[in-house]
Amino acid sequence: MRSSSQWRPWRCLGRPRPLNSALTALRSPKPNQTARKQTSYFLSSPSLRCSSHTSSACESQVVVLAGPTGVGKTEVSIALARRLYEATGRGAEVISADSVQVYQGLDVGSRKLCGLERARLERECSLPYHLIDVLSPREQYTAGDFYEQASKKCGEVLSRNRTPIVVGGTGFWLRWLVSGRPATPRSDKRARDRARSMIEQARHPGLGGAAGDDAEWARATALLRDAGDPETARRLNRNDYFRLERALEVVIRTGKPMRDHLAGGGNRGGNGLDLRCFFLHPPSRLGLYRKLDASCASMVEGGLLRECGDLLDLGLEPGTSTSTNAVGYRQFMEYLLLERGRFVAQEEGGERQPWDPSEADFLVAFSEFQKQTRRLAQDQLTWFRNEPKFEWVEVAAREGGGVEEAAGRILGRAMEAEAESGPREWDNRGKGYLTRAEERELKGYGGSAEGLVNVQTGELRQEIRDQIREQVVKVGGGVGPG
Repeated sequence: MRSSSQWRPWRCLGRPRPLNSALTALRSPKPNQTARKQTSYFLSSPSLRCSSHTSSACESQVVVLAGPTGVGKTEVSIALARRLYEATGRGAEVISADSVQVYQGLDVGSRKLCGLERARLERECSLPYHLIDVLSPREQYTAGDFYEQASKKCGEVLSRNRTPIVVGGTGFWLRWLVSGRPATPRSDKRARDRARSMIEQARHPGLGGAAGDDAEWARATALLRDAGDPETARRLNRNDYFRLERALEVVIRTGKPMRDHLAGGGNRGGNGLDLRCFFLHPPSRLGLYRKLDASCASMVEGGLLRECGDLLDLGLEPGTSTSTNAVGYRQFMEYLLLERGRFVAQEEGGERQPWDPSEADFLVAFSEFQKQTRRLAQDQLTWFRNEPKFEWVEVAAREGGGVEEAAGRILGRAMEAEAESGPREWDNRGKGYLTRAEERELKGYGGSAEGLVNVQTGELRQEIRDQIREQVVKVGGGVGPG
């Protein structure tokens, strides 16, 4: 049994280790370092002193951290857990609210902490993770599933005298958790099949209909709008056909829009949790977009193509489920299907010209990946602007410091005495919009394949070509050209 002086649950954050750079940036500084003084400053705040009042205030609270993709939710949650322990002596546990991280094998494209990293955080930092790697990509996981399981997990964590930190960017799930499960009707096969058929007809109208993801999505959402639910049609994330189908099914069955079944319009009641909700946002949209574009390239280098190939090997088709419709997975599954078709055709046709991946098609898929990632971030900013229970907290771009400042502010707000009566509502209507200067900068902005292309030759780097080849030639059982 360790003595209290020996027990340091955050010692893992105080030395170099083989985790990603984001986690390494969260190392606890030594007592004589400036950063330690900054930590002491936050802990000296009246609202953060470890008094019996603040400790009891934290005993029933659940902290919810939302934010656009790439803003730094994981880093802030780890820093917050450490600060919470330093301020109150209470440990924390993370509950994921990410509709992609819930699936096994979708690691790189969801920016998921790998199993080894999570195990190390739990072993050395006493920070367990929940609702990650729960399902096979073949399975569906609904907002209702999340509501039930996340509510249960929060209760279990609180019963262990620890603080749940719910982290994610899936707005629909978090709305259910925060506002309560809506009184929507159970799914009906006849209405669901009709909704699916109507959406397919809208997406593929035959001659005269414009092709492409944007055109298909515009026609499909217009269908929901004209059926009587323009608000849901406007707020759905692009290409989220799963939730579009559900919204249309509800309108078909009840004649009422989703909003009439949500909070304030027939809610079945909340889960009794005392939630403190925060939305992390970047100081600059352009800065976030540049970060996301670079992250897309890193994901391709880090194994996204392999994960997409694995999904195809399971017999899944792009865009047909939550897992295969996720940004990045859908684009590269479509690309690999195209290349596999070419490869098999050349093998069966006995062509002398060896198969070689199309760089042009790859770059089109990669550009679409970047574009849809930026759109996802934009959609998340738009969604949470209309969620009044979330207080917006800026995560500055400064190396390490922005994460620590955001964590300190969140801890202070979560523990304030005046918040004991329940979360207040915030007017976020003016948040997250582009300034005129940003609009001018973004007008001609486009992604870049920097890092994937050889600067001297302008061709795809050999490592990327090898990754493509690995996921394509296995369907024919052969070996592609070297």
